[in-house]
Amino acid sequence: MKKEWIETEDVLNWHGSDHDIEELAEYLAGIINGEISIETAYSDVMSCKEEEEEEDSFYYEVHVVEGLHDGFGVPIKSDTELDDGEAIQLAIDSGKITEDDVVDYVEPLTREEYEESIPEE
Repeated sequence: MKKEWIETEDVLNWHGSDHDIEELAEYLAGIINGEISIETAYSDVMSCKEEEEEEDSFYYEVHVVEGLHDGFGVPIKSDTELDDGEAIQLAIDSGKITEDDVVDYVEPLTREEYEESIPEE
């Protein structure tokens, strides 16, 4: 499984405004000196990123009853809350369904339900 890329902004968000630059430098020195593993640092930043994404994301499943994706619920994720029409359009725009698919309904999901509904590669 490929690791998710960490951006500079992710590190700054993890570090937060409640810490000064000296604390960030101490943490980095701990990594360089081998006191903190890269895996631990990655996990620390990703935990914060996932919590932030959960707070800022909305999850849906678009249920198709007729068409290429007949009988399937297609999971989608959005940074903003969507009505059914917007969720369907996002699924079309992202290539998860086609304009020819007939949608029965859109169901809101929890993050856990969303993650479980994503097909494994």
